[in-house]
Amino acid sequence: MQCELSLRMHVVAWADATVTKTFDDHTEAFYNSSAFQQKNSEVSQFLQDLKPYMDGRPVTLENMIFDFMNVQSIHNATFAKALPPTYLAQARDLANWHEYNVFSDTSSTGIGNIAFRTMVPSVVNAIQRIANVSDPLKLHYSAIAYKPFLSLFNMTGVVADGALPPTIVNYAAAVVLEVRQPASSSEPVLRFTFKNGTDDNTFRTYSMSFPGWDGSADTDVPISTFINAFQPAAVNTTLDWCHVCGQTQARGCAALLGATSGAQAVGQHDRISPVGAGFLGAGLTVAVFAAALGVLFLLGYLTFGRRAGSLVRGKMAKDGHLELQSSTNSVTKESA
Repeated sequence: MQCELSLRMHVVAWADATVTKTFDDHTEAFYNSSAFQQKNSEVSQFLQDLKPYMDGRPVTLENMIFDFMNVQSIHNATFAKALPPTYLAQARDLANWHEYNVFSDTSSTGIGNIAFRTMVPSVVNAIQRIANVSDPLKLHYSAIAYKPFLSLFNMTGVVADGALPPTIVNYAAAVVLEVRQPASSSEPVLRFTFKNGTDDNTFRTYSMSFPGWDGSADTDVPISTFINAFQPAAVNTTLDWCHVCGQTQARGCAALLGATSGAQAVGQHDRISPVGAGFLGAGLTVAVFAAALGVLFLLGYLTFGRRAGSLVRGKMAKDGHLELQSSTNSVTKESA
């Protein structure tokens, strides 16, 4: 793309169970639920039958290792031949159920939706800019992992009527939130379309349903309705993340919380800027370009299980922006 303005990378830490206490609590509550216990009982024999093919790896519903099976079935002919024909699909079904329940919540502001809540500020900002005729931005592009997809599906309610199943998306899946100007209204609207990788030959439109919008009147949502519903769920700064995740030490939370406490003691309320603190992405790579209308989310990779957070390295770019580098960071690019 031409006319590149800036490149920024923002640290991602939410998926580290030792860092995000509230997310860990959310996951444990799911594991202790009657629904999980029932499902675990129903599939116990299948999990036992699966063990001989897992090369000594633990096989549990808490850590369905579908990614291992999927990769082996593609690149290991011996494994693919030995695995019974229904096992891969059965494991994928359990992985879908597990991951959606972990990376979703009953409330848009719930910790289970943290994967997309951390993306809300950049998405809302892009929608507002694209809708502004005096702003040159025409496309906001984000390359992400599957987890923000699940939280996005949950928060927008596109899976509520069953038209779009609550499952892990395929490689190269994409969501487009298209900003449109209807002839019958002065306010732009937002349309949700989805293409599940190469399984679909075109983008399909899905109705959104969330507090303030039931989706029955139209598939297109006024952008003010969308923004008013999603902004309260946004995690805007690192300090917000510290509070939401119940973290007091890691990722600079000790210093930020200490500084906030000190400012309150003397009657000051210093604002943490989003750029300085960093929008905490959800295992994703974000790039913003001026190219065409819409907000595109592109699947980057597929992973399972609890993983520790990556070490973060930083440097100052030539334009003065701080670049934080990590294997799971998000990247933002804007062009005009």
